[in-house]
Amino acid sequence: MNFGCEGGSPKNTYNYIKSNGLTTEANYPYIAKESGSCKINSGDAKVIDYEYVAINPELIEKQNKFERGRKAKRDEKKNNKKDG
Repeated sequence: MNFGCEGGSPKNTYNYIKSNGLTTEANYPYIAKESGSCKINSGDAKVIDYEYVAINPELIEKQNKFERGRKAKRDEKKNNKKDG
């Protein structure tokens, strides 16, 4: 199922892109109204294939530690500027 802005299946999204392609905002400008369907004729880019990859919990934890470290360094610099 696809629920638009309310969420949906990534698989459905990629399958739609495989069938219809992607386009640019210049070629398909945003219009703030509900039209009921997309009016795209062809895309500027296509997805040929895709695959799901397994999530590696160890890699995610390393990334989280790295981000926490970067944030701590930024906060430390901010505090040093305030004190100086």
